[in-house]
Amino acid sequence: MDRMFDGATAFDQDLCHFGDNFNQYKIVYNMFVGSGCANKSDPTSETGPWCAVTNCLYRFTINTELRDAIKEYLGQDCPSDLNCQARSNYGGAIGEWDVSSVDDFSRLFVDDSDDPIDGAATFNEPLNWDTGSATMMLYMFKDAAAFNQPLSTFDTSKVNNMFGMFSGAAAFNRDLTAFDTSEVEDVSVLLC
Repeated sequence: MDRMFDGATAFDQDLCHFGDNFNQYKIVYNMFVGSGCANKSDPTSETGPWCAVTNCLYRFTINTELRDAIKEYLGQDCPSDLNCQARSNYGGAIGEWDVSSVDDFSRLFVDDSDDPIDGAATFNEPLNWDTGSATMMLYMFKDAAAFNQPLSTFDTSKVNNMFGMFSGAAAFNRDLTAFDTSEVEDVSVLLC
């Protein structure tokens, strides 16, 4: 399996399920050289040859560090550049990041004049995030004009504020019936 994915620059998939049945004596060095995967050279006990992205996920805990990472990701044009540094830093594409400990998702993809995130207006990638700890989603996609991805996997059961969540998100047209809004106190300007 030496250089198995060499030159497969678009390849950036999770192969962790193969790792459990993997014979550690097989030749896997440089298996992902030239690919889109984060671990391009030698396997280690921490990442293994299969799971560089999944086992090394950066766990975000607060809004500011997640927002800074989003700024970095969009600023490096990571949606179209599979080898950008932010993908390596945080465990792959933005939609796969570990945000399970974050409670405040406010102003993450904002493109307004107060505190814009460059690239937020054109951002349109899937977000398969665990939002089970979320309590705030205030202005989450404010003026993110191109965003139109399904959010049916978002856990909103603890969210109490969705004020302006999609305000100015002109392209957004997705089913939100799976959103649990039983704790929400403020949905003002949710879709305006």
